[in-house]
Amino acid sequence: MKSAETKKREALLEAKEENLRTKNELEKETKERRAELQKYEKRVLSREEAVDKKADALEKREADYTAKEAELKRKKRKSMNYMTREYKSWREFPA
Repeated sequence: MKSAETKKREALLEAKEENLRTKNELEKETKERRAELQKYEKRVLSREEAVDKKADALEKREADYTAKEAELKRKKRKSMNYMTREYKSWREFPA
């Protein structure tokens, strides 16, 4: 028969082994979750970069359209000034 001291040591050893298994499982789960979070973080950062690129492209297009609109207005004023001068000189032309 095992003595009480031997049973106590076996129980303590078994408890320590169980504690170690639980600790290892928790560390494994923590590592897996950390890896999963890093994967999601990378995906979010990638999407943010894509959104930033699209926003930059839209801003550039808007600036291009604004510049084109200003150029068209300038050409229209120039054309209107020319037409006004030509019309005046045409009306002043003796028939």
